[in-house]
Amino acid sequence: MVPKVDHPGQLWFVDHLLAQLEAEVGSSRATLRGMDGKWCIHPSQVELANDVFTPTPAQFDHALAQLDAYEAATAEGRGAATFEGRMIDEASRKMAAKLVARGRAAGLDGDRLPESP
Repeated sequence: MVPKVDHPGQLWFVDHLLAQLEAEVGSSRATLRGMDGKWCIHPSQVELANDVFTPTPAQFDHALAQLDAYEAATAEGRGAATFEGRMIDEASRKMAAKLVARGRAAGLDGDRLPESP
């Protein structure tokens, strides 16, 4: 997956290349390590990489809701928000914004654009 980068200077963390044609486990582990994508050496790997690194619609909507909660909290002068019993701070906002950007690059859509990660 090659995400569209809308923000100059934005860093994307791409895991090392898939050396094996059947490397689903390695790709899944890369997402757990916080990677944004994986290099592919064969066209047959692209679908797997896209499946692993593209957020689901539910993940996308959840990230948008996190961004909304954080935006509302900061508009009230708070530095963090509570969302579904968890704290959302600037680091959480950046992760949610990055997930939304990956979702948009994959064609998912919401009602607003995220702030720059």
